[in-house]
Amino acid sequence: FVMREDGWDPRFGEEPCIWYQPPPSKAAAIIYDAFRPLADWVAAFVLFGDNPVAIDHTIRNTAGPTPCTKEYWYGLLDSVGARRPLQLGSWDGAALRDVGRGVESGGCDLVCKISDSYLGIGDIVFKRGVDFATHGDIEAGRPAVLCEMVQPCAGLEASVSSDGFSAVHSLDIVTLRTREGAKVLSLVLWTDCPSWTSHSATAGYLVDIESETLVAPAAWYAPGFCSMAAPLVGQRVPGAREAC
Repeated sequence: FVMREDGWDPRFGEEPCIWYQPPPSKAAAIIYDAFRPLADWVAAFVLFGDNPVAIDHTIRNTAGPTPCTKEYWYGLLDSVGARRPLQLGSWDGAALRDVGRGVESGGCDLVCKISDSYLGIGDIVFKRGVDFATHGDIEAGRPAVLCEMVQPCAGLEASVSSDGFSAVHSLDIVTLRTREGAKVLSLVLWTDCPSWTSHSATAGYLVDIESETLVAPAAWYAPGFCSMAAPLVGQRVPGAREAC
């Protein structure tokens, strides 16, 4: 596993993130701990069988002829004109290279994401004027990309978060390519985040795309969501349909 220097990983530790919290019952937790890796293996086999490149990619994103790093995914987004946080720098493991306007431009903090990582593992926020002021102040360790930190719009809390939480959230849109074109399979809102990132979400809701309404908690997603309070059910999320 790719780990940050302090060993933080959202799946494990004293307080794993909600996606990886076992059920409260000890008996159910034992079954869950046995089932979780089995589910991963079965799902992987259903998706790609015994393809060696695909299997390598379940271990490391740099496997095979097309490494599925952050740069690869950013390239796909850019090729279709999709919006993403503006990249200002790239760390190659030894030195920082400016991208576009460069890291000294603008007024945003920077989010540093390890190229070969996922789930926010290894993410670092460089605060402008505190952690860095110039190009030479930044060191990232492993190869990484540095992008402007995106903040939610002011006043959005009432639409996407429960009382006491900021407006930090994400829309999880799962699509399937068919002969008739791309189809949306599901739309989930991850919200009630105690930190700057939606990887810290403590609530998830299934969104009806046509009505842009939160219709149910994502109880089917993981045990942690089965007992969550769901005060936002019935709330509209304007713009959800357009996002799909």
